[in-house]
Amino acid sequence: MKDYKGPVWLAVLLFVVIYTAGWYVNRDIVDKTDFNDVVHQNVQEDQIVHMNSFEKYGFVIFMSNGNLQQGLLERFNKHWNYRGSALLEDGGWGINTGQDGWLYMGHVMDKNVEEIMVGDKLANLFNHQKSVTYWFYREPNGYNYPIKAVKEDGSTYWIKEK
Repeated sequence: MKDYKGPVWLAVLLFVVIYTAGWYVNRDIVDKTDFNDVVHQNVQEDQIVHMNSFEKYGFVIFMSNGNLQQGLLERFNKHWNYRGSALLEDGGWGINTGQDGWLYMGHVMDKNVEEIMVGDKLANLFNHQKSVTYWFYREPNGYNYPIKAVKEDGSTYWIKEK
C-alpha cells in the first residue's frame, strides 16, 4: 500500500493558501466601516428608496421584485453588518427570522409617534429629522405579536393586529 501522506498534506496546504489568499484579497472590496458600501453590497443602487445610519444601527428601504422591503444593519466594533430584511406589509412593518429569533421592523411617517410596542415590549426607535422613525424589535421566543404605535398625546393605533 502506498503512503499518501505527502499529497494529502500538500492538498491541505494548498487549500489553506487559496482560502487565506481569497479572504485577504476580497476583504477589502467592501469597506465594512462605511455604511454606504455595506448597503450597496447587499442592495442594488437602483432599488434603494432611502437609507439612514445612526450610531449603532442603520436602515435601508428598498424595492425588490415590486415589493417594499426594509433592511437592518448593525454596527459592531466599527464594522457594519447586514442583519436581515423583511417585506413591509401595509407599507410599514415586517417580520423575518434573524440570528436571534424573530426580527420585527418597520418605519412610521407620523411625526407624533413616540413609542412602538411589539406585544407588550418596547421597540427600539430611531428618528431621522422627525420625517421618518425607524424601529425594530428582536423577539427570541415567538411570532405574530400585535404592533401598536403610541403618540405623544397618549393615543394609540394598530400597525398590526394579532
